This record gives sequence, C-alpha cells and structure tokens, in this order.
Amino acid sequence: MQTTPVSTPPAVDFGQLFAKIDHLQGKDKKNFCQSLTKDEKKAYLDYLAEKDGRMVTGVFRCYEPLGGTVTFTAMAFNGENPVKYEFFDGMEYTIPKYVAKRFENEFQGSGTFYPTNSHILDSMGNPVVGMGKKNRRFGFSSMEFQ
Repeated sequence: MQTTPVSTPPAVDFGQLFAKIDHLQGKDKKNFCQSLTKDEKKAYLDYLAEKDGRMVTGVFRCYEPLGGTVTFTAMAFNGENPVKYEFFDGMEYTIPKYVAKRFENEFQGSGTFYPTNSHILDSMGNPVVGMGKKNRRFGFSSMEFQ
C-alpha cells in the first residue's frame, strides 16, 4: 500500500495585503475592503488590534482647566474588556496606542476640543458665521517623536 503525501495549503502572506490597505484612503479603501474574504478581514482586524495595542509613552496635558484630570473608559475592539483610565496633567504614562490616538483625534465628539465661532466676510462682503478657532481641552504628547 502506497501513501501519497498530503500537501498543506501554502501559508498566506498577509503582509503585502495589509500594506496595500494601509496605503489606500477613503472610498478606495472602503471598496477594496468590501472585496476581501472573511479570512482576510479577520486577519486584518487581528493586525489592527496588534498595531493599535502597542504601548506608547508620553505626557498628558490638560489645558482646560489647567492642571486638571480626565477619567474615561476605553475599549479598542469588540470582545475586549473596557479599561478605565485616569490621567493627571503633566504626568508621564505608558498607554496603548489606540488611547493615545483618541487624545489627538480631530473628531469633536471625543471632547478633545470645542470650536469658537466668529463672524467672517464671504466673497460678497456679507458676514458669515464660521469656526474661528479650536480650543483644545487636553492632549497626549508622545515621547516617540521628541
């Protein structure tokens, strides 16, 4: 009786796929990600969880009120347990990258800034209400770039 060796499927190298996804933006990225297989999507989510879970060191700054503190709960992906964080102004912290990104997010809903409206003139000379400036409430300065 002769047996034939069972060939195992080649291991898929997702590195090139992840690099391509990371370089795409906007609708191109959305359309490309919709064409991925279920295994590719799962592998990409694992890659993002590993990438955003890396620890970064930096200094927390609270601008409003000066010397204040911020307490919030964060969770990067579904299935994780939420973690409560408390930050004091001027202290150095080592936190996951997704928490540091939350501090530097330009999305107003995260509470990192609030707009101050001002009246500006349009091309016809009529006054229009626009955003004059962003008032930062708090931030996180990473030590990796200093």
